[in-house]
Amino acid sequence: MKKAVELNDVVTLAFDCLDKIDLTYSKCTMMAKLADALIDIDNRKALDLLNKAQTSVEDIMVPQIASEVLETIVKVYIKLNYYQAFEVTKKISDLTFASKAFARIAEVACDKDESFCSYVVNRAIQTAGKIDFPLQKAIAYSTIAESIARHLPKKAEELLRKALNEVEKISEEFWEVNMLVSIISAYKKLANCDRNVAFNFIKQAESHLYAIKDTTRRLDLAISLSELLIELDKYRAESFLMNALSDARQIMDAYMRSEYISRVAVVMAKLLPQRALNLVDEINDPIHKCQVLLSISASDSFLRLDAITRAINIAEHIAFPYYKSQIFSKIIEQLVKINKSKARELLAKNLEIAKSIENPVNKCNALISIIMLLKQLI
Repeated sequence: MKKAVELNDVVTLAFDCLDKIDLTYSKCTMMAKLADALIDIDNRKALDLLNKAQTSVEDIMVPQIASEVLETIVKVYIKLNYYQAFEVTKKISDLTFASKAFARIAEVACDKDESFCSYVVNRAIQTAGKIDFPLQKAIAYSTIAESIARHLPKKAEELLRKALNEVEKISEEFWEVNMLVSIISAYKKLANCDRNVAFNFIKQAESHLYAIKDTTRRLDLAISLSELLIELDKYRAESFLMNALSDARQIMDAYMRSEYISRVAVVMAKLLPQRALNLVDEINDPIHKCQVLLSISASDSFLRLDAITRAINIAEHIAFPYYKSQIFSKIIEQLVKINKSKARELLAKNLEIAKSIENPVNKCNALISIIMLLKQLI
C-alpha cells in the first residue's frame, strides 16, 4: 500500500472518531488538533475544520472553557493565517487566554509584518493590563515578553519588570516560585540577556523554593528550575537535580516515588545521560521508564540505539492501549531520524494499537499523533 493511501486511511479514521465525540469542548479541541496535523497535507480541509471548531465554541456555556478552546484554535490558525488568528483572538473573553493568544500572534508576525506586530504587541499588553489578579497578570506579561524577546528585547525586559512587580504581590510561595521560573525562562530568550540578572532571579526563586513544605510541590519547581539552569550553570543544575533526586526517593507512595524519580531522570538525561540511565531500574512504571529512556536517546548519540531498543521492549508491557500508543509514537518520532524502515514497521503496529482504543477522544488523539509521524515519513 502506498504511503499516501495509508495517510488518507488514518485521516479518515480520525474524522470518524470526531463524529463520535459528544462533548463540545472535546470535539472543538480535537478539531483544532486534527487541523494542525492536516497543515501541508490539505490546508483547505484544515481551515474548514478550524472554522467549524470556531463556530461550535459558541455552544460552550462556560466562558473560561470557551476561551481556552479558542486559544487552542488560535495556535493553529497562526500557522495558516495570522490575520485570521487575530480576529478569532478578539472573541476570547478571558483576558489571560486572550493576552497569551495575542502574544503568540505577535511572535509570528514580527518576522513578516513589523507594523502589524507592533499593533498586536500593544493589544496584548493592553489586555494584560486589564487583568485583576497578580498571578494571572504576571503570567500574561511573562508570556508576552517571551514571545517578543528575540525581536523587541527592550520591550520584553520592561514587561518582565512588570511581571516581577506582580510576583511581589503573590502571597503563596509555590505560585511565587512558579512565576519566577517562567520569568527566568523568558529572560533567557532576550537578545541582550545578562547572565548576572538571570542568576539574581534564580537566587530569588531558590530562596523561596526551600520554604515550600510540600515535597511534591517543591519537587515540581526544583525540576523546572534545574532544566532552566542546564544552559546557564551546569554545576548548579546538577546540584539541584541531586537534591531533587534525594527528595524524590523519600516519597512514601511507590507510584508517586517512581513518577518523580523519572521526572528528575528525564531532565538529568540532558546533562548526565549515563547517570539517568542508572536510575531506570529505580522506576516501576513502564511509561515512566520509557520517558526516561527516550530523553536519554534524544540527548546522547552513543546511548541512543540501546535506549530506544529498551524503550520498545518496555512499551510492549504497557497495559492501556492509549498510553501504549502515545509511547510508541514518541519512540517512532526518534526512529524517524535514524531508521525510517524500523519507524514504518512500528507505525503499522501503532496504528493497530490506536484502532483498539475505545474512548473516541483518546483514539482521535492517538490517530492525530500517527498522522504527524506519517508526514515526516513521506
